[in-house]
Amino acid sequence: MVSATGVPSTRRVEGGAQRHIRQDDAQATAAVSLYALWGGVRVIVIDTETTCPAGGGPLRAVSLAAVTCRAGTVRGKRETLVNPGIPVDRGSLRIHGITDERLVGEPTFAGVSGLLLPLLAQRDGERLVLAGHKIRFDIAVLRTELTLIGLELPARAVSGWAPVRPGRRPCGRRRPSVRLVSPAGVPDCSRQ
Repeated sequence: MVSATGVPSTRRVEGGAQRHIRQDDAQATAAVSLYALWGGVRVIVIDTETTCPAGGGPLRAVSLAAVTCRAGTVRGKRETLVNPGIPVDRGSLRIHGITDERLVGEPTFAGVSGLLLPLLAQRDGERLVLAGHKIRFDIAVLRTELTLIGLELPARAVSGWAPVRPGRRPCGRRRPSVRLVSPAGVPDCSRQ
């Protein structure tokens, strides 16, 4: 007999008797297996929205989001608007809908970097993987913003990168189809 989760609900023991395995036991076994596979890995799924300075130059962040996953479970979410100190260009506005008016009074990147950098710091005994739909782009934006305020992205934070394809869950039960990629250069509007 198989339960709705696909886990056998009974098993044979000595003498042919059957014993019921409770759903809780099956879930506990799955949790232990998940931890054995992913316990030493922390995945940070990041996303940025940007604007392009008039006349070109490096893209500037107008929004940052980060989801922290450990052992296959979402452990934390952070999201903030960022005032880039320049107007949002029309092309970017069409993509993300973030207006100059929404950014009034929001912190600059320097103001949010203190919340971001601890997330990207590798902790003892863990492997840190940064993931996202356009991870090379997002990493390049973070590097640009950090450079502009005299900081650097922690070197260990870029040890593993995984692009997340739409419809996939990097922290969920479905195994994402990913490939590791190498770091990219800084996005620059003048080259587009």
